[in-house]
Amino acid sequence: MNASRLLAALGVLLGVGVGGALLWRRSTPAPVDEGVATLPTAQPGASEEAPDAQPAPTAQPAASATERRTAELPPAERAEQLPEERGALEVELFLESTSRPLPAVLMRVYLQDSSAPHAYWREAVSDGAGRARFDDLPPGRVLIRSGISGSAEASVSAGTTSRAQLVLNGYLMSGITLDVTGTTVANAELWALHAGSRDAHKVGESDASGRFYLLGAQQGERVFARAVHHSPSVPIWLGGPETARVELRLSLGNAGATVEGQILDESERPLANAAVALEPSGLVGGEPPPRASALTDREGRFRIVGCEPTLTRLLVLHEDFAAHEQSFPALPGQRNELLVRLKRGVLVAGTVRDSQGNPVGGASLSLGGTNAWLARQTTSRGDGTFVLHGVPPGPARVTINGATLQLDVPSERSFTWNPRLASETSR
Repeated sequence: MNASRLLAALGVLLGVGVGGALLWRRSTPAPVDEGVATLPTAQPGASEEAPDAQPAPTAQPAASATERRTAELPPAERAEQLPEERGALEVELFLESTSRPLPAVLMRVYLQDSSAPHAYWREAVSDGAGRARFDDLPPGRVLIRSGISGSAEASVSAGTTSRAQLVLNGYLMSGITLDVTGTTVANAELWALHAGSRDAHKVGESDASGRFYLLGAQQGERVFARAVHHSPSVPIWLGGPETARVELRLSLGNAGATVEGQILDESERPLANAAVALEPSGLVGGEPPPRASALTDREGRFRIVGCEPTLTRLLVLHEDFAAHEQSFPALPGQRNELLVRLKRGVLVAGTVRDSQGNPVGGASLSLGGTNAWLARQTTSRGDGTFVLHGVPPGPARVTINGATLQLDVPSERSFTWNPRLASETSR
């Protein structure tokens, strides 16, 4: 991504706050005096992910359906000759009822079939004309999300700027954030859950009186609140437009945790735009609790308030680095500090071929670990070529068109791998 544009986008985001399809009034929160619980530092390679796959013996061809060729080109040269061209996306955000552009709204673009992890996203804030620009995106399909109900699909092409529109078509919902005693909670964060998803995203805040307004509310979506010193409220399902006259009351729990930290590379440099998610254990209302997520800032820092005080799994994604996961106890009423160093991953590039040696275009490739949120997915191009970034060295399993192949990734900057599929798999 262009550095100047990235800094500009982050500057806007920090300036306007996190929006979503939401109208609300903000006031400056009072300084918070929290205890500090410093957790053990995550050392390089301390990820708890332990793939159970072992590389197939090379002396037994029948044990592996893959073909590895490193003699064609040295790995570094191969990577340089197969760069993954990037593109840009410009999104216009409108309100359906008025066709009015919506400024200062946070939008997320999820990379659907690129070489990045499937759950990885980018963020940008709409300008005064309701436009948000995302640079340095890999080509392929993307899912655009904003606020509580807005979503659209688009396609990014290499070397050009693609354009898309996102229209909010829900209704206006008002509500209030309270604690367990019924006292209003000011400046609580509002989070939304799209239907069928566990991944929550912030869509705004309540004002100094605890009131909030959701523009674009839609039946079937869920909303909940987070705040410092409180555990999250139970997610509430939204009804249809007829419920807009009923005030939504979000009751926060007691003794929530704050989790913050910094993501670095192996050279101690901060990593901006690393995706961080917190996955609490247990059940809420018979379902797994929502997964809160955030992107790191230019200093590699993140902060998520109002976390469940329970055993929590930290998940970290970045395009060029191996995924990281670890468990830690989120201590109630305190700041839980984490420091994570990511290991640079290997660029794996090659061509998918069928049993006759013909390239297979449109083949789906997936490389995952113990958690599906960390999976890396891509689709081979028309000529069968593919690129996977951030692959951790060591034994791995790669699923191609439903068939699982064994791969042993060396500790190199890049690696050429040409998988060959059985005839029934390539169809």
